[in-house]
Amino acid sequence: MAGEKTYDEAILLKDLSNGDELAFKKIYNIYSRRLYAKIFSIVRKEEISKELLQDVFLKLWEKRTSIDTSKSFSSFLYTITTNLVIDYLRKDIQEKKMMYEVKASGMPSGNTTEEMIHFSEFNTLIQRAIDSLPPQRRMVFTLCKEEGFSYEKIGLTLGITKSTVSDHMVKAIKTIKRFIAISIR
Repeated sequence: MAGEKTYDEAILLKDLSNGDELAFKKIYNIYSRRLYAKIFSIVRKEEISKELLQDVFLKLWEKRTSIDTSKSFSSFLYTITTNLVIDYLRKDIQEKKMMYEVKASGMPSGNTTEEMIHFSEFNTLIQRAIDSLPPQRRMVFTLCKEEGFSYEKIGLTLGITKSTVSDHMVKAIKTIKRFIAISIR
């Protein structure tokens, strides 16, 4: 029958949790293409996408004994994937910001060390605020503010409506502002 699973996921997950490499390979074969497509649709870099896919399955192997079989396994994998992509994007943005700051600063001023410390502390605070967001809201915020995606492109990438993207952005900005205001007091 079309769409019917040709494997028993519960057995595969049980075998995986016991360290069965064959079960791991089967799971890889079942999910890797879809996960790669999801990663590539966001990252748009083949080599990075391949590395992130490998990181997803490395993380799966590391967490194999703690998989909750009463919950959706595909959701579990997509959560791992989302978190790794967000981490990658965040790191990439930070590196780009730092390079921009270095290029823009030209010759250092007299307070460079103090300014860099304040800049670093503020960036850390903002990052903590972003990290506090729920995973999908964090992804929407990251794609919009750090990657420059339009609401429409984010909606297409994540499979949500443009109005849902807008709602996530409004709530994300409100949460981040509140987090910073509370932290600065």
